[in-house]
Amino acid sequence: MKQKTKRIADYIKNQITYYTTTSMNQPHLIELILTFRCNQKCPHCDSQKIKGTKELTINQWKDIVKKINRWLGPKPICLAGGEPLLKKGVYDLVSSISKNNKVYIMTNGQHDEKTAKRLVESNISQILISFYSLNPRIHDSIRGTKEAHKRAKNFIEELLKEKKKQKKDIRIDLSFLLTSKNFREAPAFIKHFSKKEIYTSLTPLRRNPLDIFSEDFKFYNKYWYKKSSLWINDKEEFVKIIKKIICMKKKGYLINNYINTLKKFVDYFENPSQLNKFNCYMPLLNFVIGPMGDVRLCYYSRNIGNVIKKDPKGIWYSEERMNEIKRLKKCTNYCRIHNNYNFINLDEKIRFLFE
Repeated sequence: MKQKTKRIADYIKNQITYYTTTSMNQPHLIELILTFRCNQKCPHCDSQKIKGTKELTINQWKDIVKKINRWLGPKPICLAGGEPLLKKGVYDLVSSISKNNKVYIMTNGQHDEKTAKRLVESNISQILISFYSLNPRIHDSIRGTKEAHKRAKNFIEELLKEKKKQKKDIRIDLSFLLTSKNFREAPAFIKHFSKKEIYTSLTPLRRNPLDIFSEDFKFYNKYWYKKSSLWINDKEEFVKIIKKIICMKKKGYLINNYINTLKKFVDYFENPSQLNKFNCYMPLLNFVIGPMGDVRLCYYSRNIGNVIKKDPKGIWYSEERMNEIKRLKKCTNYCRIHNNYNFINLDEKIRFLFE
């Protein structure tokens, strides 16, 4: 009952904040981008183009999380990148901050059994792995790296072994990027991993503009999708696949996406700009901290402060944040499709609030 009441209260505060630009809410998720470094060469991502970025130390990250906890209490914290497992001392960081918070990590899975063992030992709550196909050739082509499928597959298997061996209640999710190369196999992919008690999060192809942390959009082209070989143009076949996935969702297969969000994927690949009529709530919910401590509200937000120079609470309630929320209300970028909550229908919203 207490959790339901909190959900309803948070929902009301978010709505008031959005429509009045009065800061009544608190961040839902804290995202720490530990590094831009990555060991993959995905054609849809720009992280490998960012060179020479200085990074906060592990001790600095620990201090930042302590400040956040003094302000908000325990909070879900997501470790991201680049590839966060490339950050030296990351296991120490997870062990430290997981004492008071649920810690999630997003990884490409390009790691060995030692990494799997240490990650499970670190008291992580959830691991989200980018895995794009049951077919090695397809996965490797999307990743831009040879044997990426083999390494990710082995990493998933090692995590499952260590999870069982150490008797840890860790949730493992897979992020399946929907592209022209793999969308037809999505139902088989979901079925395969549901049997292993692994959830699938379906993610439509998008450009990953991490260069916004360097204060410009020099790598980003809003109409990149028109020239992308990964863009899904076979709309008729895609509709059939989405309908099949929705049926699987209703039958209980482990799919994270809401049904109405899945339906909106069709509109997105038909013309991404038509989704701009929907409100985007991500700037109200996120507190994204980059490798150097700069804070943004989403991946298209401007810098609103630095946690090394200013207290996190002060940044959240600052005039800079409220001005940025006003600006982002007019944002016409297409990433709103990646926020499940933006597109849930009334029935799903009621279940979200009251279940």
